[in-house]
Amino acid sequence: TGVQTCALPIRRLKEGDPVVVGQVLCLLDDQIVNQKMIAAAKMKAASETVLKSADQGVELSKKKLELSMDLYKRGAIGYADLLSDQITLSRFEENRANAVQSIAKAEADYNEAYVTLKKHQVVSHVNGFIRSILRQPGEFVKQGEKIMELQATDTIRVEGNLDVQYATARSEEHTSELQSR
Repeated sequence: TGVQTCALPIRRLKEGDPVVVGQVLCLLDDQIVNQKMIAAAKMKAASETVLKSADQGVELSKKKLELSMDLYKRGAIGYADLLSDQITLSRFEENRANAVQSIAKAEADYNEAYVTLKKHQVVSHVNGFIRSILRQPGEFVKQGEKIMELQATDTIRVEGNLDVQYATARSEEHTSELQSR
């Protein structure tokens, strides 16, 4: 049917697994969001079909109106018949405008659902490894609750001031290793 969802390859992570910046670590329940995306995609497809029919209706109504205009000028039909054809054309143009509006709304709904889906993904902001997993699949979590702990392994640069008594012991190119507790 042409409907696409945001299917991600899923692999269960465990303690000690390496992680990289941007890696999806876990997904919160996204079933409702996925259904909204599917509904929006179907609505867009249906609206595109309506738009195609409305475009055909507009073209055919224009041709009929041209014929009616010629017949009216020759006195073969009355003014009421000419108005009837103009009304028919305006209805098809209204249908086309409504279809375009429905397509725009369906696209906006899809994009909104996609943004919401991204909010259901927990993404790593560091390179490192998983220290501990505090929640298991299916467990309820509240906003701000820890799901897992990561240990960053990126190299960092630290600058600071040394007391005068240590100034002679350090050179400008000296590197030290910091350890956290």
